[in-house]
Amino acid sequence: MIIKNFELAYDKQTQAMTYHIEYKLGLDAITFIRSGQHPYYFRLEAPEKWRSSFTSAQSAEPAGAKLSGDSENIYTVDMSIPLQHEATDQTIQKLVNDPYDYVLYLYENPAFPARIVGNVYGSINNPS
Repeated sequence: MIIKNFELAYDKQTQAMTYHIEYKLGLDAITFIRSGQHPYYFRLEAPEKWRSSFTSAQSAEPAGAKLSGDSENIYTVDMSIPLQHEATDQTIQKLVNDPYDYVLYLYENPAFPARIVGNVYGSINNPS
């Protein structure tokens, strides 16, 4: 899996940090997923240093995109992690400006991650 883009923002309406990730899957992963109609999921984990600012250390687990084309296609996934109600504007600004050290899990079964991308932002365009 190659991360092509990682964006984060604060959604005032939901009081959550939102994350937009663009990714490419390798040919082996695409072949496996397609061969048995295997679903795949993502989970994003907040950096240790910011976990007390969130209501949970991780996002919900959205399903990955339906695959079309080949290993050159870029897919997207959007996730969010709710913030504590007492998070200050200063804390929110620090979170928005610090995209480092988020961990992304790709899996079919949560107990057995197929890929773990540490420091998602720092791994942009580097295969994992």
